[in-house]
Amino acid sequence: MPGPRNTTSSPKKRSTKVNFGANSKSGGKRKASAAADPVSGTSSQKRARTDGASGSTSTGASTSTGANNTNTNDTTTETTPAKKRARNRHGIRPTEVDKEAKPTQRALQRVIRALCGLLTSKDVLPSAIEAQKHYDKRFDQVDDYRAHMQRLVDESRAAIQEGTDLATKLIRDAKRISGPIANDIARIPQAHLATVFTMVLKAGLKGFCPDLEGPAYSAYNQLHRHIAVSGFQFLSSSYALAALDVNTRISDNTSLMGEMYDNYVYGTLAQKTRIERRSPGGLSKALIQSVEYKARTRVRLFCLSPPGFLFASSHKTILGG
Repeated sequence: MPGPRNTTSSPKKRSTKVNFGANSKSGGKRKASAAADPVSGTSSQKRARTDGASGSTSTGASTSTGANNTNTNDTTTETTPAKKRARNRHGIRPTEVDKEAKPTQRALQRVIRALCGLLTSKDVLPSAIEAQKHYDKRFDQVDDYRAHMQRLVDESRAAIQEGTDLATKLIRDAKRISGPIANDIARIPQAHLATVFTMVLKAGLKGFCPDLEGPAYSAYNQLHRHIAVSGFQFLSSSYALAALDVNTRISDNTSLMGEMYDNYVYGTLAQKTRIERRSPGGLSKALIQSVEYKARTRVRLFCLSPPGFLFASSHKTILGG
């Protein structure tokens, strides 16, 4: 009796064990795979940090995924465009000005410099704080407006002689200083310049000094813009700028002249003024470095030119011609 009972019960036990064993194996594989993922991920990350470019790991899927992520990041970094220099947002860009209008634009820049008293490329605009205080006096509350207006009229009469003195001094200094800017300003007749300076003083300004730190479209700056453009058009129509090759048809375009004024004052002059105020003497160093860079560029171009290259001004052979 014990024998048969063992024979009948043993297969059931074996089948139960087999079924249980199968379940345990499949479950064990799931647990093993589930447990292997975080371990392999951790190991691949650690090896990726230590090995760097080698990236040899024993976890296939996780390693390939990490490699793909790394390549994607590298590609994104390489294709990121460099930041472009922020251009001057005021006025018309120099590249947008027609070639025919270039001499007129240059003459306008000379007139602006003459009004500001900037005879060299190293000169910068002073602070406009005191000039603005003088300008703001017109908005003061007064008890007797009749006397106030009479005082303004008297100041305007005195401005005629003051404008003449300013123009005389400017032309004298321009003839004494050697340079392209001063030479162009010295070609403008003194009597016509005196009229433009009188316009500045009669407008209630202490002098022509735009506020580069304030908004470009403030009442103070817009008055400077109007005086500069009107004065330039007066000089152009009076043929006082004939030596600077001004086209009267172009100078009569008030909108274009205003755009050129904004670009030059709030672009070129503002940039130079910021450099000098940030570091006194920095503008002179920047100009010297710019001249040296241009000189080195010209020398390098001459050295790379083939034998027989002719210099444009002297028409002599530079290299073994």
